[in-house]
Amino acid sequence: MPRGRRRPRGGLALALCAAALARSALALAPVGAPAAAFTTELHRRQLRTKEDHTIALTDYFNNQYVGSLEIGTPPQKLTVVFDTGSSDLWLPAKKCGAKCGKHDTFDGSKSSTYEQVMNPHGTPAAFEVDYGSGRVTGAQARDTVTVGGLKIEKVKFGEVDYEDEEIREFMMDGIAGMAFPGLAMVTQPTLLELLHEQHPEVPYLFSVYLSTNPDDKKSHLAFGSYDLSLVGKNASWHYTPLVRRGDEDTTLRYWLTKLKGVDLEAGDAWCGKGCYAIVDSGTSGLGLPDDVYDDFVAAVTRGLNCKDVTCYYASEDDFPDLSFSLEPDNVFPLRARDYVSCSRWGECVVKVQKASGSPYWILGDVFTEAYYTLYDVENLRVGFACEGECEGGGWHGKGGYVDVDDPSVWAQLLVAFAALSVVGILAHACYRYAKIRRRTKRFYAAQAAAAPPMPPAPASPKPVVGEGDIESVAL
Repeated sequence: MPRGRRRPRGGLALALCAAALARSALALAPVGAPAAAFTTELHRRQLRTKEDHTIALTDYFNNQYVGSLEIGTPPQKLTVVFDTGSSDLWLPAKKCGAKCGKHDTFDGSKSSTYEQVMNPHGTPAAFEVDYGSGRVTGAQARDTVTVGGLKIEKVKFGEVDYEDEEIREFMMDGIAGMAFPGLAMVTQPTLLELLHEQHPEVPYLFSVYLSTNPDDKKSHLAFGSYDLSLVGKNASWHYTPLVRRGDEDTTLRYWLTKLKGVDLEAGDAWCGKGCYAIVDSGTSGLGLPDDVYDDFVAAVTRGLNCKDVTCYYASEDDFPDLSFSLEPDNVFPLRARDYVSCSRWGECVVKVQKASGSPYWILGDVFTEAYYTLYDVENLRVGFACEGECEGGGWHGKGGYVDVDDPSVWAQLLVAFAALSVVGILAHACYRYAKIRRRTKRFYAAQAAAAPPMPPAPASPKPVVGEGDIESVAL
């Protein structure tokens, strides 16, 4: 929740791919149509709705991408991470106060559509969820939520009255889950289900464009639309189908895809027999299963002076490129510039993290910064946009976090201010010293002028030189 500057820990670690991640080895199967159907491209260059349902995303240190929603009647605006790794909506309540840090809060007493959810015993229904970054607790409630101009009525959500310390430090106020019903603990039906039910005219999909380049088009999430011209005039979607447990019902949980292989330019490889990856906008880096993490980090930092994922006296050119092979036949490279960030001083950070005990790989913001992403709920697939052959994120500027330890304009100003302050202090000290010296001289001069004249000193008697004595003569 939440990736630089030395980043907030955990690459959001909102490892918002939540605590509920299944831990057993699972037999998984594609959902819906056979794999061949997923190679079909949408031929439209753009898909637009009659009204614009786009939400601007603010980039905080390339580590958290935060957007706004409104809740209540009249609406109150709060900020959230739109998280494809979870399915619940939660927001801090007014009574949370200091236990929610500096986050803006929701005041249900000011909303005419607010309802408190009660359990069968007549007491407020509790809400609690654990993330990789900590825990939030509170009560359940129901109200009207507006996202991208789309009003959604009777949304159940968690009204939080306590956040663990690390979550209090996140830039966003709350979380809006964008995954499937199988993960929802409170928001049932999910935001996506209610949006589709109440606004069937809006295509059942959304697209996410993340840019780390301030001169590029702004990061955003768009409900019901996409624009491939963001990538290039010949760009197209490369789809991979969603998969689910082979022994479960049709209820989906994650934006889960089949990973056929992860290959390193240097020759190392993982997932040769197949594994699975969650496309998760709530995780900043690449999430790796615990049993893979150490080998992966050792492979990408081989021959370098590193401590875990931080390397010294290095540059991006010292790291290998990666490639991710996804069903049915897609290969998506990640260049070193996409998953490594280096300062001009030679300190580099590899943007990977452990996947909070999950057996799945997690394709977090590092991946979706490199590839404009379409979440196609209707057809149960994820699309990644490429113009011609997929080449990573170089098409819209450098990926990854803000350069580690690379002084920003503000940092440079602070350094300059500190230097000038030191010079000023020294100059002031010299001035004060000179001033005191002048005052001291004037004081003694005045004292000398005011004193009575001193009587002449008596003449010293001339010594008598006797026989055997030698008188010294000044030459």
